[in-house]
Amino acid sequence: MEGKVEQFMHYKLIETAGFEMDIKWLITFIIYLAIAFTIMLLIKKLLQTATKKGWWIGEQREKSIYNSVRVPIVLILLEETINLFGEDNFVHDFFNYHLAEAASFNLTLRSILLVIAVILLMRFIIAVIEFVIHRSLKEKPWITNATEYSFLKLTSYALYIIAVFIGIKAVGINISILMGASAALIVGLGFGLQDIFKDFVSGVLILFEGNFKVGDIIQYKDVLARVTRIDLRTSRVITRDGNRILIPNSILITNEIINWSISNVNSRFMVEVSVAYGSDVQLVKELLLKCAADHKLVTRKKDTTVFFDDFGDSALIFKLYFWSNKTWDENPMKSEIRFSIDKAFRENNVKIPFPQRDLHVIPIV
Repeated sequence: MEGKVEQFMHYKLIETAGFEMDIKWLITFIIYLAIAFTIMLLIKKLLQTATKKGWWIGEQREKSIYNSVRVPIVLILLEETINLFGEDNFVHDFFNYHLAEAASFNLTLRSILLVIAVILLMRFIIAVIEFVIHRSLKEKPWITNATEYSFLKLTSYALYIIAVFIGIKAVGINISILMGASAALIVGLGFGLQDIFKDFVSGVLILFEGNFKVGDIIQYKDVLARVTRIDLRTSRVITRDGNRILIPNSILITNEIINWSISNVNSRFMVEVSVAYGSDVQLVKELLLKCAADHKLVTRKKDTTVFFDDFGDSALIFKLYFWSNKTWDENPMKSEIRFSIDKAFRENNVKIPFPQRDLHVIPIV
């Protein structure tokens, strides 16, 4: 019986020069194929479930992650299929044909596919790590989104470096020789690509130090912007007008930039207003304080103050100082408070004057 089974398993389906396909080969290939499709199906179902339940995936990211893992699985299936054919056949010779060859370098189609598989698989691993970390740290109040972003960025860069070294090893490049040549490369970077190299170093420092994080509001040269992304060479910010700007990381490190998010949770703002001479200054003070106190974005944790700033040419000048943690909404907030002040002054008969000039006409005799 066993002899008949073995004979059946080795029954030749296809047999040509250097190439054989029997029942055993076909069954093994079908098993590999079933495992690969089962894994892809399970991953797809898991990603769909994560999107449906709102586990921080989203439809766009779901497709990206699925495509990142599908290609490596297909390439691994191809690799195992090549191994099933053995070495003495045209399939093996085709995938192992030397496209380029040197003393410490051997490039084949098989090695190229392996590099692609490693990079895409590392991308999938990074996505999984990102998902796990986000889920596990979601309930930790001391871990902010910006801190999580910096950690994931550094982790992804480290994993991509590992993927690159695996790829270099796969194409047959001697890593020790490459490391020896890297010293000259670094010197070349220092002189020839000084600014770019400086931006890369600055990017690493920003991610490690955390002086600037995603979501922070920064001010550079009177431009207020929110940090939306930090990469190794540049950082992306968006202004109040919706303009997206790429800033080299060296500028964030070497220039004087105000980080409104890290310097102080609450910032002080000022609205200046003038009233006519003869107005009840105590009433003006009370109205200004009430207008600020009634605004929802003005914090109650710090005192709101009114200064009688000066006796102007045509008016009494007051300055209203208040605190808020909504730096990004400074202009709308000030505008709404000015609307309230104008309404309160009209209801209480407080006049806002216009400039006045006395004109003396001297008759000519």
